[in-house]
Amino acid sequence: MTGKRQWKATVTDPDEPTAKRASFEITLIAEVQPVPTSTEVLPGMRPIKLDGLTAEPRVAGNGEFKYQFYVYRATGFAVTTSAAATRPAPSTKPAGSTGHGESSSKAAGTPP
Repeated sequence: MTGKRQWKATVTDPDEPTAKRASFEITLIAEVQPVPTSTEVLPGMRPIKLDGLTAEPRVAGNGEFKYQFYVYRATGFAVTTSAAATRPAPSTKPAGSTGHGESSSKAAGTPP
């Protein structure tokens, strides 16, 4: 029997300044369980680049205590040799920018 299965994994964005949003769970959809072959940069941590990443907003909570969260899915991942290779180049703000009304999004798909 062949078919796609769902595999859960926790990923971490080392450039995320907010600790609560630095790690999140993703669902990998594949026929076999994907296993990264790169060397560990820390115990249990291997650098990868997610392929086909999507973020689906959902509402959770009960009654008046509702909040928005995201369901992350990826079709696979690519192995990288260095954690630095997965990080985007730092952005610079134009001179005179105050930061009001601006938003940015992370390359790893974390919500703004």
